[in-house]
Amino acid sequence: MADSAPFQNSVLTLRSSASETVRSLTLSRARDRVLLGFWRCLVFGGLVGLLPGGEVLAQQIDFQRQVRPILAAKCFTCHGPDEAAREADLRLDRFEDAVADRGGTPAIRPGELEASEAWHRINSTDDDLRMPPPGPQAPLSPEQIAILARWIEQGAKYEDHWAFIPPKRAPVPLPVAADPAESAAVGPQSPIDAFINRSLAEAGLRPAPQADRY
Repeated sequence: MADSAPFQNSVLTLRSSASETVRSLTLSRARDRVLLGFWRCLVFGGLVGLLPGGEVLAQQIDFQRQVRPILAAKCFTCHGPDEAAREADLRLDRFEDAVADRGGTPAIRPGELEASEAWHRINSTDDDLRMPPPGPQAPLSPEQIAILARWIEQGAKYEDHWAFIPPKRAPVPLPVAADPAESAAVGPQSPIDAFINRSLAEAGLRPAPQADRY
């Protein structure tokens, strides 16, 4: 009996270890189901406020600041201006190409998330269909997906890069000082002074009197 004790102890240890492993796997799968359910609610239920920066997503999406960087990093390599590297004859860097009819299903249908093929590809669980495809680069983050979703819902508006937009002269603000004495104390204003004084007025501040030259 003494000789069988180590064997029995080993069996008990193995059973305990196996039980703990099964318990860990069960908890892991349950956690995965909870996370998957949360993700579906997050994206399809529109709970973007729970994401980092979600308070910004409740407002109008800025294409240049929020969308273009995502497309440039994740999409333009294969669906951009480089014809030699382009795949599926699809360009996402131009509005007219992104919304073009591709057999009844455009890559992006402004204002219609579920009718946009790009949206389904982004969320596909099939490695052969998911975009961007699995690879060395990091996948889209939940916040990036939420930004793209809100952008499509808001009309998927494209904007030219700022470098290609001709500069326009901004109208010079009117003087903010209603009191002639105060205007005289401030002194003559240049257009730059007008912009500065407007910002001061919006902040509830007044410009300092003109300094004595002597």
